[in-house]
Amino acid sequence: MIELYHVLDPAGDLVLILSTTPDEESPSGLHTRSIDIASSSTSGSKRKASNSQEVRVRVSSKHLTLASRVFDAMLKPGFIEGDKLRTQGHADLRLPEDNPNALLILLSIMHGRFKAVPRQVDLAMLIELAILVDKYELGEITELFLGSWLEVLEKSITQKFIHDRLPWICISHVFNKAEIFQRVTREAQLRSKCPIQEYRLPIPEPVLSK
Repeated sequence: MIELYHVLDPAGDLVLILSTTPDEESPSGLHTRSIDIASSSTSGSKRKASNSQEVRVRVSSKHLTLASRVFDAMLKPGFIEGDKLRTQGHADLRLPEDNPNALLILLSIMHGRFKAVPRQVDLAMLIELAILVDKYELGEITELFLGSWLEVLEKSITQKFIHDRLPWICISHVFNKAEIFQRVTREAQLRSKCPIQEYRLPIPEPVLSK
């Protein structure tokens, strides 16, 4: 396994441990070093160790708790990581389900490292960002960049609607873009011949049932 190490705060007291595949590239502008380590896949892992990378990101717990009520709750005393921060001054936090590249973008925003934040993303990345923004309640911190992320992608809504309707319902709901939400849900109602399945996208049940 290859371990990638990112430093968003050299004095950070928290290390986030993520998992990714070798063909996924990290956002530019981050301090990174690669380390070859001998490791086997953990129990229940869906990916072989030889085809995966462990990503560690040193961050400031204070930045995370200020930006996200979810992280604030996760890092309070009473939870393992919160207790370690209080008693030892540092802790590791595993987030195996989170997309590392999307989370690195959001973490860069939290830490004020705006040069590392891409001004344009593709639809796949915007979906991953929406999933994490919904999970950690990070809508406010993305407002500065959302306009540029949407600028080019919005033009493809009608052109590729059949394939992209679920992502755009998710994106417009999470980022509170009412005009886009109304447009894509209206098209979904007109064109869908069967119930919409949300898969792992954070789309409210009332929207899917209409």
